[in-house]
Amino acid sequence: MRPYPRRVAGEPLAFSWDAATGVFELRWRGSREVTAPTEIVRPARLFPGDYDVDLGEDADAASQDFDSARGVLSITLPADHREHL
Repeated sequence: MRPYPRRVAGEPLAFSWDAATGVFELRWRGSREVTAPTEIVRPARLFPGDYDVDLGEDADAASQDFDSARGVLSITLPADHREHL
């Protein structure tokens, strides 16, 4: 079991999971045609408590929401933000 991108608002460029450090990284290129959020499955068994999301330069423009019932983190960024990590 590991986190993974369920839906990506654009073109996925790369993603990785390091079980030793507990770090998941996703990089994607945004699309103006996609208005739905990027969704990342975050298994509760791997992340029983708090977690950090680092959106780098996009942090101020982003919104995020975690649905604990589904274990899904949703990240919404403006379409003019082209590449995200």
